[in-house]
Amino acid sequence: MEAYNELLKQVKKPTPPKYGTPWNPSYISIISLFLPFLATSIGLALNWRRLGKPQWSLPTLLVGIIGTIVLVVAFVFGIPYFDLSSHLGASVFAIVFSVPVSFFVAMIYMQSSAYKVWQQSYDPEEVYAYQYQWYKAALIVVLGVLVLLGVTNWQVIQSAPKEFKNSQFSVTVNHTWEIMDKEQYCTYGCELLLADARFHYTTILFEQFPVEANMSSQELYDAVWPELLEQTPNFEVVDYTDDTAIDGHKTVYVEYYEAHDDGTNQAYYGQYYVTVGDMGFVITARGDNPGIFREDRKQIESIINSMKFSAGTIAA
Repeated sequence: MEAYNELLKQVKKPTPPKYGTPWNPSYISIISLFLPFLATSIGLALNWRRLGKPQWSLPTLLVGIIGTIVLVVAFVFGIPYFDLSSHLGASVFAIVFSVPVSFFVAMIYMQSSAYKVWQQSYDPEEVYAYQYQWYKAALIVVLGVLVLLGVTNWQVIQSAPKEFKNSQFSVTVNHTWEIMDKEQYCTYGCELLLADARFHYTTILFEQFPVEANMSSQELYDAVWPELLEQTPNFEVVDYTDDTAIDGHKTVYVEYYEAHDDGTNQAYYGQYYVTVGDMGFVITARGDNPGIFREDRKQIESIINSMKFSAGTIAA
C-alpha cells in the first residue's frame, strides 16, 4: 500500500487547495522560537485556511493576541508584585506562560496530522475531511501546564533559603550560596564556610572561639588584627568602622586587600568582629578581586544580617 501511494504521488498532479498549499507546521514551530506568540498564531491561523478550516483561523489568532497581551502585562506589571520564590507566585506565572505555549504546541501537533494526509495524497478533499482528535490537543495543553508547574515549583523548593544552626548562632543561606567543607580550610574555630554557588569566587568563613568574659568587639579586633598583619604584612586597609551591629551586638568591620607589587591576584576582604557573652566571632568574606567582592557585597551583607546569636551564648 505504501508503494502504491508513492507511485500515485508521482503520477498524480496535485490539485491546488482553495486557500493555497498547506504549510509544514514544523516550519511554524521553528519560527515560533524567534518570533512572539502573536506571529506564531498568525502563521497557524493562515495555515488553518490552507487546511480547509477557515472557521478555526480567528479563534487561533485571538488566542495569540490575548496570550501576548496577558504575557506582556504579567511580566511587565506582575513580576514586581508577585513573590516568585513562593509556590503560589511561581504557579501563577507558570500557568500564564504554559497555557499559550501548550496551546500552540497542540495546534502545531493537530496541523501536522492533517499535513501528513496532504503529503500522502495531495488531495484537498481528503485534507478537508480529516477528523481531528481534539482530545489529544487538550491532553497536550494539560500536560504542558502540569509539567511547567512541576518544574517551577521544584525550582522554588531548590531555591528556598536554608538555615545553618549550631549551639551559638544561626545563619540563613539562600540558594545562590552553598555550604562547603570547612575542614579543608582550617582546623580550629571554623563553624561554617559558604561559597557563591556559581563559581566559588567569593567565600564567607564563620569562626567562633572562647574569649575572656566581657571582652568587647573592639578588644577582639585589637587582639586578632595584629596577628593577621604579622602573618600577611601586605594587607592594606580600605575601610574601618566600629558603629555597625550584628543581631544588635556592636561589631567592628574592616575592609582590606592584599597589596602586590605586580598588581595581580589582589584578594579582597571584608571582616567582622563581634563578641557575644563568652564567645568571639570573626566572619571573613573574601573575593578574588575588588570587582567581584563589590558585586557580591549586597548578598554578603544579607547573609551577615541574617545571623542570630543564641540567647545566653557562652563558651562551650
